[in-house]
Order: sequence, then C-alpha cells, then structure tokens
Amino acid sequence: PHLYIISTMDTADRYVEALHTALRRRFTFAEMLPNPSKLQRKIIDAVDLTLLLETRNERIEVIVDSDHTIGHAFLIDIKSIDELRNAFAHKIIPLLQEYFYGNYRKMEMVIGSSFFNITEANKVKFAVQSEDFDADGKIYQILNISDKTIMTDEAFIQALQKLMSPE
Repeated sequence: PHLYIISTMDTADRYVEALHTALRRRFTFAEMLPNPSKLQRKIIDAVDLTLLLETRNERIEVIVDSDHTIGHAFLIDIKSIDELRNAFAHKIIPLLQEYFYGNYRKMEMVIGSSFFNITEANKVKFAVQSEDFDADGKIYQILNISDKTIMTDEAFIQALQKLMSPE
C-alpha cells in the first residue's frame, strides 16, 4: 500500500505497443500532451519558443496524429541560440526523421525548406516506370545545422522564423 510508481511512456514508439497495451490493463494512465504554457512565452534571439512548439505540433498532428507531437521538454531549458540549435540538430530533427520514415517532403511541410539542401532529380532516368512510385523530382539532404559554417546563427534564426510564419 505504500508503493507509488510514476513512469513515462512515449506512445508514438510502435515497438513498445504490445507492452503499452499490457500496461494499460494494469495501471492508470494520465495523458500528458505538450504544454506550450510551460515555456512562458520564452523568446531566444527573436524566436518565440511557445509559437515554435505550437506551430510545429499543429503540422505534425495534421500529417500524422497527436501521439507524435513533440513535447515542451525539448525547449523548456533552452537559454541560448546555441542550445536551441543543438536541440533541433540532435533531438527534434532526428525525431522527425523517425516519425516520417525518411519522407523528407513531409518533414519539409513541418519545418520548412530552410533546413534542407534540395536539388532537382528530374535528370534521373529509371530503368522502368512504375505506377506505384511517384517521383516528385527532388532530392533532399538535411543540412548539418550544428556546423555554423553551413548555417549561421542568422540563417538558423531566419529558418525558425519562416517555420513559424510561412509565406
């Protein structure tokens, strides 16, 4: 009677889905969705982290579902543009790659094209045409945003601002 267990679980991870189902039958769960108010309108170098979280998650929810939204914990302790860059490069972008199974076109819909080097692939000639494959004619490469020679602080801030207010 004196044992109280608190645990967290990422329901978006489909590898643990069977375990998740088994645990739900035995324990009480409280859903904890991303909470933008925890960021308290924190602004880092003209980037509103609350708006950044809300905008990104609205898009993820439409493309995938609410189980795949990204929590406020990734941004809650951010104090500088370098920390924000690090969170994007090493946490948020890899998570989006996992969510979209390498479909960079969908990732582009969420974070914008500033995080990619996009080249036209219309010169590629396939051996045969397939009706079940629709090539959009683009090759995507994610920029190494950790490297400031590839993406300066100004370019990173501009990319985030475009993410929050697309044209």
